[in-house]
Amino acid sequence: MDAESFISENRKRIDHRLSAFFDAERAAFAATSGFSAEILDEIRAFVLRDGKRIRPLLCLLGYHGYAERLEHEDGVLDTACALELLHDFFLVHDDIIDRSDLRRNLPTLHKTLERKFLKYSDDPALGENLAIIAGDILLSLGFTLLAGAGLTPGTRTLLMKRYVHTINQTGLGEIKDIYYSFLDVDEVKEDDVALVNRIKTAVYTIETPLLMGAMAAGAPEEELARISAMAIPLGEAFQMKDDIIGMFGTAEEVGKPTTSDLEEGKKTLLILDTLRRVDGPDHDFIRSRLGRKHIPVEDFEMVKEKMRACGALDYAESMAREKTLAAKRELERLHIKPTFKAVLSGLADLLLERKK
Repeated sequence: MDAESFISENRKRIDHRLSAFFDAERAAFAATSGFSAEILDEIRAFVLRDGKRIRPLLCLLGYHGYAERLEHEDGVLDTACALELLHDFFLVHDDIIDRSDLRRNLPTLHKTLERKFLKYSDDPALGENLAIIAGDILLSLGFTLLAGAGLTPGTRTLLMKRYVHTINQTGLGEIKDIYYSFLDVDEVKEDDVALVNRIKTAVYTIETPLLMGAMAAGAPEEELARISAMAIPLGEAFQMKDDIIGMFGTAEEVGKPTTSDLEEGKKTLLILDTLRRVDGPDHDFIRSRLGRKHIPVEDFEMVKEKMRACGALDYAESMAREKTLAAKRELERLHIKPTFKAVLSGLADLLLERKK
């Protein structure tokens, strides 16, 4: 089995389980009110959009890679789906924080709810307020799946602790990310951004999904430590690639305007390295566009050209490759089944080569 086959087969299982879960939950929401059921319908539609499903896929991969017998397959599938709902919880709130209108080439959830309930109010705050609660519901539904997963009580407790740890780490990373967006760029160091990449992205995107799958399979503590040593650099590479795509991809590939990171004043490693390399008018030009809303297309294209010309883009791509290679070296130390070691290696390549 190669990485693409594993992804194709298991994405269908994940989406089918999520769909069935929302079907089962809808009755309880409808019993409260028709309005509540409508909100859940929009949450469901948001979750089931065409996403990568990286986190649940890695959870399943971790379980299959270490389990001697697949006796808790359904419970691990529910655990994997809980990780997808956690991801969507973060996305819903992140889109409100960033004032984003698009997610996966469709309106963000707060914009969807704003338009859906115009009959009640034309105040944009209604959509945002409802989406904040919808995000909270997503978090709660993730706990519902995890608490009811068909696993031993001891395993469920271990997974729940890791799930809560991940929520806390990602939240702390988001706080730091927001804080740095308000600081002058000279006050933010590469080590600051690297820390955000680790605790905001690498932990919940790569490390925790693999760990939770391996924990469900009964992998020993020393192997879990080796998994973390592999997962963190891979997660850092994932974020570096995200930053590159966010600047140099197309709006269709990214699923939202490519000017977003620059307009939001995000201090990515790509931005910091660019400003370190350029000086004079070029430095002033880029700094003056960082955090400016409604950047003209020609100015955005000029920023990208300066990133290319100074070597910052090449450096960012090489750093993402180096982090991926570091992860692959750690992967060789894992005692995971050979078939799934190959799948994980292939998945690392796909994450590095992706366009969206």
